[in-house]
Amino acid sequence: ERERDLDVLFLGNLNHAIHRERGAMLEHVAKHSAGLRVMIDAGLPPEEYTRRLNDAKIALNYGVRGEMNLRSFEAPACGALLFVEDDNLEVFDWLEPGVQCISYNLDNLMPRIRYFAEHEEERAHVALNGYQRIQGLAAEKRMDTLFNWMRTAPLGARAFRALDARRRALADGLLYGSSMD
Repeated sequence: ERERDLDVLFLGNLNHAIHRERGAMLEHVAKHSAGLRVMIDAGLPPEEYTRRLNDAKIALNYGVRGEMNLRSFEAPACGALLFVEDDNLEVFDWLEPGVQCISYNLDNLMPRIRYFAEHEEERAHVALNGYQRIQGLAAEKRMDTLFNWMRTAPLGARAFRALDARRRALADGLLYGSSMD
């Protein structure tokens, strides 16, 4: 119930050399955000990171590998409306676009940001739907399902090992290249 004083927030790795599409998206937002309160930052300590997510009306996400990353959980859990790139490979298996989050591409991103920045009741409604869905996905509510699945899941080789050497090297490069270590 706290006042949200940021219209748009992005928190994450800002290394444009390894996140070119993300960098282009953030540059687009920065260029076209006149009249909006926008924060783009990286490397915040956990308390500040959480505070900022709780201050934001809209949280932008752009997954490195099109994954359901932590921000896909954290932003809705903090009550921010989650914006996810529309070609994400996993998020829409868990969150329904337009109902629990908002999908975007470079062509519709700013019109959608402006719409939800100007229509607080609709923004809050979709954000609440996202919040409620994420609460249902919390680990403590899914552990029994996980353990039951583990009991019945067939053992087998990891799918990663079946990839050819070039694809394994690329996946390893993406993993280590995006690491802060």
